[in-house]
Amino acid sequence: MTGSQRRTGCFHSARELGNPLDFLVEDNTRERGICDLLDQIAQSAVPKAADVTTVITYLKEELPLHLQDENEDLVPLMRLRCKAEDQIDDVITRLQSNHGHAMVDLPAIVLLLGKATPMSERTRRMIRNFASHARSHISVENAILLPIARVRLKANDLDKMRRHMLERRGLHRVIG
Repeated sequence: MTGSQRRTGCFHSARELGNPLDFLVEDNTRERGICDLLDQIAQSAVPKAADVTTVITYLKEELPLHLQDENEDLVPLMRLRCKAEDQIDDVITRLQSNHGHAMVDLPAIVLLLGKATPMSERTRRMIRNFASHARSHISVENAILLPIARVRLKANDLDKMRRHMLERRGLHRVIG
């Protein structure tokens, strides 16, 4: 089973990706759940193997797609459509900085999670920090960026974004 096939299970129906902004909110909810799982993992020197596997799979397969959705579609469209009064540049700069940190930290977190236990306190602290940083990013995105996107993006912007999101997941022929 490929990552794309597994990802299909995250769609309850073709309509779920009808509005890509709703899908981003759903992805953020999933990421917040992964952050909670990371916190649970960090509480124990010997975490549950199933929890570690779930997190590693998410970090390697789903999070990069979510970040691509934002970096390659949402951010450019926001820069195109937002007005000066939206003051979106500061928000985007902050989010892109967060993305950069996430992509730099991601391989180390995956590596640390994949190592044999027990985990050191340093490793557990790094995992907690990664989760905390991700939660901060999600909050900014959900509270500021996505509400402005709902006002500023046009129907054809959302259609384009939806197509790209489906293509990234190898679902454009299945759901299209």
